Amino acid sequence: MPVYVNPTACKNHNIHTLADGDYLGMDKQYPDIHMTTPVKRSKKKPELTKPEKRSNKRHSSKRIAVEHSFGGIKQFQLLSGIYRNKEKHYKQYFVAIASIRNFRSLATQ
Repeated sequence: MPVYVNPTACKNHNIHTLADGDYLGMDKQYPDIHMTTPVKRSKKKPELTKPEKRSNKRHSSKRIAVEHSFGGIKQFQLLSGIYRNKEKHYKQYFVAIASIRNFRSLATQ
């Protein structure tokens, strides 16, 4: 899956993203990206219906693997703080950490 630095570079691509609650409203800002977010309660509607709860459960079941990956990468302090090295090395560090995480997950299977 390609990573886009510039969001306008993803035009004319059929991109579907499972996002968490922090990304509410982003689908309006980037209409070319199909973003699925969980259903939220509101003051007008304080309870979710059973289908909405099931939908949120399915959504979170798919998202948990992504959240665990971010947590594993944050153990290396690359994403959890301010990056103070040269910008051109960031991708190399990220790929190295992702490789270590992938190797560790394969080794524990």
